[in-house]
Amino acid sequence: MDAQRESGPAPQPVAPKRRFTRVGTGAALVLAVGAVCAVTFWAEDLKAMYHLRVWDKSGPRAAVDAFVAALRASDQAAVQKLCLSPQTLRVEEGKIVTLKPAPEPQTPPVAADSLLPSVSAGDQSVTIGYDYKPNRRFAKLELPAEAGGVVTFIVARSGGEWKIRGYSGRMTH
Repeated sequence: MDAQRESGPAPQPVAPKRRFTRVGTGAALVLAVGAVCAVTFWAEDLKAMYHLRVWDKSGPRAAVDAFVAALRASDQAAVQKLCLSPQTLRVEEGKIVTLKPAPEPQTPPVAADSLLPSVSAGDQSVTIGYDYKPNRRFAKLELPAEAGGVVTFIVARSGGEWKIRGYSGRMTH
């Protein structure tokens, strides 16, 4: 009888399918929870990226170019329309000389000439940075100034349009 047991077919080991299925399910669950946590953690940044349309840089560039063109032409109505907040403009002999945001009386006026860049905002050398913070959400463009130094424009989306939110001209001497 012992010989019959030895010569008979050997019992096949049972494949541990359930164990591998449990490991695969556990790994998928851990990955899913990790993805949900990551999306939740970066939800505000993702929302801001969508709001700012970071993949399309033509909007901020066009807003800056339109603002500069209006400033060069001393078109007061266009300058006001292109800015997010009303501007206090000082005009001499039909030319815009200085401007500053009207709601900020403590802000000193900026010379209009210091805001004239030497290149178009559409130039590929112009870099665009974004601030995704919930209360800020803007694009920042820095361009070389005609008078030397750097011209900085802060551009934000409002009502589906890009508007100039702030500006500064730093001259080098």
